[in-house]
Order: sequence, then C-alpha cells, then structure tokens
Amino acid sequence: MARATIDSMPMTHALNAPAAVADVSDVIAVSVLSSIRQRCSLSIREGVHELVARSAADLTDEFYRVMLEDEQASTFLSHHHVQTRLRPSMQRWLQQTFTEVGDGDLSAMVARQTQVGAMHARIRLPPQLMSMGTHVLVGGIRARLESCGLSGDALRDSQLYATDLMHLADGLMLRAYVRDVQREARADEAYRNVAMRHNASLERERQRAVLSEWVNELLFSMRPGRRSRLQRLRQSEFGHWYDHKARVLFEGAPDLSSVTEVATEIDEVLLPQFEVSLHDGSDDALFDLLRSKVDFIRYLLNDLFDRLGSLEQGRDAVTGLLGRRHLPAVMARELRQHQGGQRPFGVLVVRVDQFDFAHPSDETQHMLLQQLATLLLSTARAADHVFRYGSADFLLVAVEMSREAFGDLADTLRQRVFAHRFLLSGNESTRMTVSVGAALYDGHPDYQQVIRQAEQALIQAVAEGGNRCVISA
Repeated sequence: MARATIDSMPMTHALNAPAAVADVSDVIAVSVLSSIRQRCSLSIREGVHELVARSAADLTDEFYRVMLEDEQASTFLSHHHVQTRLRPSMQRWLQQTFTEVGDGDLSAMVARQTQVGAMHARIRLPPQLMSMGTHVLVGGIRARLESCGLSGDALRDSQLYATDLMHLADGLMLRAYVRDVQREARADEAYRNVAMRHNASLERERQRAVLSEWVNELLFSMRPGRRSRLQRLRQSEFGHWYDHKARVLFEGAPDLSSVTEVATEIDEVLLPQFEVSLHDGSDDALFDLLRSKVDFIRYLLNDLFDRLGSLEQGRDAVTGLLGRRHLPAVMARELRQHQGGQRPFGVLVVRVDQFDFAHPSDETQHMLLQQLATLLLSTARAADHVFRYGSADFLLVAVEMSREAFGDLADTLRQRVFAHRFLLSGNESTRMTVSVGAALYDGHPDYQQVIRQAEQALIQAVAEGGNRCVISA
C-alpha cells in the first residue's frame, strides 16, 4: 500500500543505507527506475518531490481514513502501536520514495521497497490491500498536482512521473511479498515435517499422562465441599498442546476432527451437567460416560501417533531442539491463533552467562548446552516451543499466558538454572547462570516486533550484570 503499512521503515537499519543489488531482477528494476527518471526533466522531478514532502502528512491521513473504512484493512491498521509508529514511517517512506537521488544510489530505493514487501509477507497482509493502498496514494498525489497550478505538458509529465514511480514501488514490494510468502510456506512445511517425525512415542506417553492427570483433577474438584466451575478440557495443558502442537503434527488427518468433536462434547455437554448436579451419587453415570469419551480420545491419539516416524532432520545437532529456521513458521501460527484472544503468548530469549571455569572444550560446552536444553524443556509446558536460537542462546515461545504467569515462568527458568548442578566428565560439576529477556505479544501483526522486544530486554539483562530477567514494558 504504498506499502509502508506496518512500521516498515524502522524494521531494519538496512532500509536507511544503500544496499547492493541482489539479483538480476533488481538490476532490471534499477534500469526501469532510471528510465522513469530520464523521461522527466529535473525540474519536474524536483517539483513532484517537493509537493509530496509538503503533503506527506495529509496524504498519510487520507490513506488511513480510506483504509480504516475497509473491514479487512482495519485488522492490520487499527492496532495502537501501528497507529503511533506507522504514521511517521509512512510519511518518511513517501518522502524517501520520491527523493532525488544519484543514478549510483538507485539500488537503495529498490532495496527499500523489497524490505517493505518482505515485512508485508511476514504479517500476511492480503495483496489486494496493497493495491488499494497504492491506488489511494496515487489518487491523492495526482489530485494535488492538478490543484497546484500546473497545466499542459508539465501537469501530464508530473502525474505520469508520480504514477510510474508509485507503481514501480508497488511492483517491487509485491515481488518481494510473493517471494517471501513462498519461502515461509516452504519453512512452514519443513517445520511440520520435523515436528511430525520427532520422538512421537515420548510425546504420545506424555499426552496420555496429561489426560489422566486432568481426569484425576476433575474427580478431586467434584468432592463434597469443593465443587466449583470445572476446568474445561480445551483449557487444560492437554487442550493447549492440542491447539498449538497437535494441529501441526496431524494436519489433514481425518481423526483430528474427531478429537475436536469429542473434546467439544466433553466441555459443552458433560461438564456443565456435572456442575449443575447437586446429589451425591448422581454423577456416576456421567463420570462413566466422561471416562469413555477420554478413552476414545486416547484411542484416536494412538492412531494418529502411529502414523508418525522418528526422523530427526532439521533439529539442532547439539541440543536436539528445533533449529532457528523453523521459528518463522511457529511464530506465524501462534500469531494467527492468539489474535483477538484473551491471553497472549510470550517470547523468552535466554542467554548463557559466562561459564564457571576458563576455556571449556567443545565437548564440555556441548554437555552443558545439552543439559540446559533438557532443563528448558522440563520448565516449558507441553504446548510451548523451545528453539536453539544462537551459539549460547535459546528462545522459548510460551503460549496462552497471562502477564503474571509469564513473569513467573521467566524467573522460574532463571532460578532453576542458577540452582542446578551441571555435570561434567570425571564426576565433576559446575554451575551456570542465564540472562532472560522476555516480551508478551501485544497484538502487533508482525511477529518480529515481539522478538525484537525480547532481544532488547535481554540486552538490558546482560548489561545489568546477568543472572536476571527483564520483561519488556
């Protein structure tokens, strides 16, 4: 949409500096841009640039006024952070796009539009909204050129120059959008393949145990004097795992819809009946029915897990965790699942502080990182995602958490690492500490936003001496 849609210009420092031409299509784009410029005199180009610079604020307001009337567009543009940060970004983007630059700097303009298009791919902005936004801006610029006293060839050349330049920017952004959507689709499929094939037997037993624990807690809460609103299955640990992991593991499997139907029946039919039952002993038949429904879910899960393999490709070779390349697929899924929800998800970036001894060998480092990965996995819940994020960095995506619970998780993780004795060869042991940067998803449609906030919080935690948690405000 003159596609600075969501906070595009601050997205990376690379947008503010000339970039090398990336490929043959970029060379063609630079050639087209050069032709557009050569068809107009310098005075025409400078006049259009001055008009856009003067009108950037009004054009931006007009852009939002029109776009927010569209229900689909308002989903991406109504967020508070988008409103407060995008308006100056949009104005800056308009001015930069029309800035008079030397021929040797044309690749910077191409790189800028490519970055904006890539950002639109991350937030899955529908392409039709991009075209609508470009139409709004082109119309606004042309109307202002008509009202500024130009006539004849000067008006025609100015309008053609502005229109051609905007359409070139639009095409560059759309090209980058299509490329990155395809790339994310491949990454999403790669993540699904890895998740499907990794340690299925362990996950099967874990979820069987979680289901049994939910049934036992249900029995306990039904004891005389303890009656309260019963926890729904879809709100339990099993339910969170099902929503955030099983749908990826078993996507497309026919039994998956059957699990959904049975879980819905338990939550919406059986549990309300338990809650209104007042007489001791009258719950027996209901409870027998509930057990049969849970057993049926176990049966369906067994069948689903039986279809999975045990390949480990795509995992980090040292820790066995998901590699960083699968992070975009997971973040995009969680973003879609949490938008509009009551409880957000959060990102924890964990960095190992200095080891407690000098110059550890690679083998020793691997032992420590493996133990730390195991500790992180045991601290995370079944529905959470844990990644090897860097040489000494890990990233945890914690789903469906309140701010208070999220803060508790971050500090619990730090404390568990601090209290743990990490084993070394020769029956020796050592201690490690970690710094934790945390950020809760605030509804911004670009998942990179919450990751950047967590990384900034981590930088602060390290700067304050390490072995501490900082949660982004």
